[in-house]
Amino acid sequence: MESSVLLSQNKLTTQTLPFVVRMASQGDLDDVAALRSNAYGKHMPKLGATLREPEESDYELGCEVMVARFQDLRGSLLGTLRTRAECVQTPCLCKPPSGDRPSIEGSVWLRRPDCA
Repeated sequence: MESSVLLSQNKLTTQTLPFVVRMASQGDLDDVAALRSNAYGKHMPKLGATLREPEESDYELGCEVMVARFQDLRGSLLGTLRTRAECVQTPCLCKPPSGDRPSIEGSVWLRRPDCA
């Protein structure tokens, strides 16, 4: 069970969070795809329709998909996060992010020289 620590009036208290974050299993990826499809589909129906299946990026070397699930009997999916390692080995095997989605470029001091 995950918890967060709060500092209140110089006392340390613990609060239980109603969800758990963990690495996605193969079985989670269908739920992840459905959540992405619904979220994008509300504003861009054509894009939402293309996201009904897990994406290739979900399986790429250096990518990790995490899921947050409520701690109730149903274990409903609350949210997802996909991370991409800048480099997973030398030489760099990373591909640039696809152009249909925004990407965050890391700070200069975080970049490895072999991954220019």
